[in-house]
Amino acid sequence: MADWDPFADPASTSPPSSRLPRAEEGRPPSGEGQKSEEASGDIFAALRRVEAEAAEPMLGVQRRAEGSEATAAIATTAATTITISATTSSEQRHEAFELLLDQLFDLGRSLCDLEALEAAFQPVVAAVADDRWLALFLWRRALPLLDVEAQVRIPKLLGFIIDHQLGFRADPDTNAANDFHVDTPPSDGAVSCGVVVFLFGWGGGTLSDMEDIRGLYREIFPGATLVLLTSNLKESFGLRCECAVAIRAALRAWSSTTPGAKRRLLVHLFSNSGFHTWTEMLQSWSVLTSSDKPVLGVQLPRLEAVLRGVILDSACDSRVPLDSCLQSSVQSVAGLVNQAASMDHDGSDAGRKEAEVAGKKAMHVRIGNHSPVKEYLLKKTSSSLTRLASADTCRVHRLEPPVNLQFIYSEDDSVISSEAVERYIREVQERPGRKGVALERTLKLKKSKHCFHKVNHREEYWRCVRLFASSVLAG
Repeated sequence: MADWDPFADPASTSPPSSRLPRAEEGRPPSGEGQKSEEASGDIFAALRRVEAEAAEPMLGVQRRAEGSEATAAIATTAATTITISATTSSEQRHEAFELLLDQLFDLGRSLCDLEALEAAFQPVVAAVADDRWLALFLWRRALPLLDVEAQVRIPKLLGFIIDHQLGFRADPDTNAANDFHVDTPPSDGAVSCGVVVFLFGWGGGTLSDMEDIRGLYREIFPGATLVLLTSNLKESFGLRCECAVAIRAALRAWSSTTPGAKRRLLVHLFSNSGFHTWTEMLQSWSVLTSSDKPVLGVQLPRLEAVLRGVILDSACDSRVPLDSCLQSSVQSVAGLVNQAASMDHDGSDAGRKEAEVAGKKAMHVRIGNHSPVKEYLLKKTSSSLTRLASADTCRVHRLEPPVNLQFIYSEDDSVISSEAVERYIREVQERPGRKGVALERTLKLKKSKHCFHKVNHREEYWRCVRLFASSVLAG
């Protein structure tokens, strides 16, 4: 896990992960969603996409659909036509992608007009959407652009790449889901116990970043189904597709539960990005249970019948200051800079360690006080940054059932302040529907980084999560 503060609201792109064992994994393709305040028909479109995608085989961690619906990115110039197909080998895809990057960066150096640069950038975006590993190759090529001196030469291309990473170029009506992982009970005799745990990641966080907390829940509940969702653009169809993945997994888990076991759900979310996912999940669940059509052939239970508790790590803030938005966006880019700069090694332990040091050095050198990323973002309107970052607490106050809540936060968090978390706690306590519910539990830490409490205060964090989860899911 990288040692940078992993907050990236707004963010729609999480860097890829290769270390997590997968029982079911994937990335549903972009679809036919329509923008809706209440996620009305979109969740049904998302479920159709997820169900269709489930029928397609996945190719390892590169999460590419094989077959006739595979995505192809094609770039055409006067001299060259380059095709990247999901059915080609990993090595062939990387070689073809490097050719796409050659064309893109050649145009960038020529100071071409925006229309030509946009045309060259689109196939790169399509290829990355189909194979998220390619994002690292894009950022490895872009590292020199992050030198302050280079901005005079290629400002347009750097802006395109930053906007793509932070989700500013994404269409919220048609964007795709980001990485997810459904971890079912192991096949060594563990029986489904009716427990489902949703883990909602922070902006810029990866599946590997949640591997430690996944392992803890697997230890506590061997028969549980664990669903890990990485962050996505707020109020987007891609985020709704991720919610559909989780709902589908929960229904499957409960349909195979041991007779007599209760259906129980626990949510563990990180930062405002995780809170965005929870907000979308609440809206989607409400719409689905209000429909007279069974979901995937099975009627979805009402949320208040299954939800037992919610753990909020470093969340939430409904009024994120501009400075925090800038910091979080810069740090999101820093994560990819770190990974991209540490890619080149010979596979040996010494080579990996040397590459890791190089990655951290590149991150700190290029993402500092005079970061070109920050300078670029300062040119945007403050509302475009803060709107996507701030939590929509009103919808959660309205839709969240009155269950036990556990807040874990730090008085030293530079992204989501302790004052913001405590303001939200007071708002929760004022909900009319929470009368008679146990007081919210809090764990307020010192000298702990945003979303890194599970690392900075491991024993205390683990003890808190274990106690809360075991108590609310008992029975």
